[in-house]
Amino acid sequence: MRALTRSFAVLAIALLSASAHAAADLPPPVGSIDFYGLGPIPRAKAAALLPFKLGEQVPRGSPKRNGDPMARALGVSRVEFAFICCAPDGKVEAYVGIEPRGREPQGFNSAPAGDVKLPASIVEAYDKFLSLLPEAVRSGNGNEDDSQGHALAVYPPLREQQEKFIVFAREHEELLRDALANAAEKKMREVAADVLGYAPDKRTVVEPLTRAARDPEKVVRNNATRALGVIADYAAAHPELGIRIDPAPFIEMLNSVVWTDRNKGSFVLMSLSATRDPALLATLRRDALPALTDMCGWSNLGHAASACLMLQRALGLADDLGEQNRALALKRARQILE
Repeated sequence: MRALTRSFAVLAIALLSASAHAAADLPPPVGSIDFYGLGPIPRAKAAALLPFKLGEQVPRGSPKRNGDPMARALGVSRVEFAFICCAPDGKVEAYVGIEPRGREPQGFNSAPAGDVKLPASIVEAYDKFLSLLPEAVRSGNGNEDDSQGHALAVYPPLREQQEKFIVFAREHEELLRDALANAAEKKMREVAADVLGYAPDKRTVVEPLTRAARDPEKVVRNNATRALGVIADYAAAHPELGIRIDPAPFIEMLNSVVWTDRNKGSFVLMSLSATRDPALLATLRRDALPALTDMCGWSNLGHAASACLMLQRALGLADDLGEQNRALALKRARQILE
C-alpha cells in the first residue's frame, strides 16, 4: 500500500495554482526549506536571498512565489519554488530549485496543435477526483492499492472516481492516446495522461506515457510519470509480462529545476533500479549523482526516500533508509563530488 501523501497529493498541489482548491489562498506557514541544484553556490548565500522565511505564509499569487529576482541576484538561469502541503505537523514544505547558466535544457516535445477533445464525463470524473484528494489526505485515508498496475485509493469517494477511469480507459483508449499526443489544450493532455494509466494492458500505454514524460506542461509530465511509476512496480512484480520502461527521460527529470519532475522521475527510477542493473546504476552515477545527493538530503524522508535508495544502490550500499546508512551514502557521494 502506497501513501497518497507521497504520490497523489503532489499532483493536487501542482494544480492548486490553477485554483484546484480554495484553501491554497491562505496556506499554512512554511515549516521547512530545502534546496536542490545549488552546485557551488553556498547554501547560506541562497538562503539569505529567499523572498520568504520559515514560519511565513506565502499565499497563491504572492510575488514571493516568483523566483526571478532571486535568480538575477544569484546569476543563475532560473529559480523555481515549490510549496508542498502538508508535512505531518501541518506546515508547508518549501523547495528551492536552482538552474545554473549553461546547463543543457531539458528536452521537451513540441506543443501539439490538434483539436482533440475528451468526453465531458471523463473530464468531470478527473476534476472530481482532484477535488477529493485533500479530503482523503486530511481524513487519514491516504493509502492506495497499486497491485493491478494502477492506483486504487482506500478512501471510497476517491476510489469511485478511479473505478470510472478503468472503464474510460477500456472504452476510450485510442481517444486517450490521441489526446495525449495531439491535443493543443493542455487540460485534455493532463486528463489523458492520468486516465490512460488505467488501461487493461499496461504494455500498450508505456510508450505514449513515456513520450508524455517530455510534455512541455509540467502537470502532464507529472501525471504520465506518476502512472508509469505504478506500472514500473507492477512490471517488477510480473516479469512474465515483459513490460519495459526506458529510464532515460526520468534520469533527465532528476536534473530538472521543477520539483514535480524530480519527485515523479525518482518514483519511476526507484522501481527500475531495484534490480541493481549495472548499466542503469552506472548511468545514475555519471548523470545524476549531484541530483540524488541533493534529494537524499531533504528534510522529509518521505520525499527523500526514493533518491536515497537510488543513491545507496549506485554506491553499492544496502537498501536501508535508516539514518546511519543514509548519512553514509551522503558522505560518500559528497566525497566523490568534491
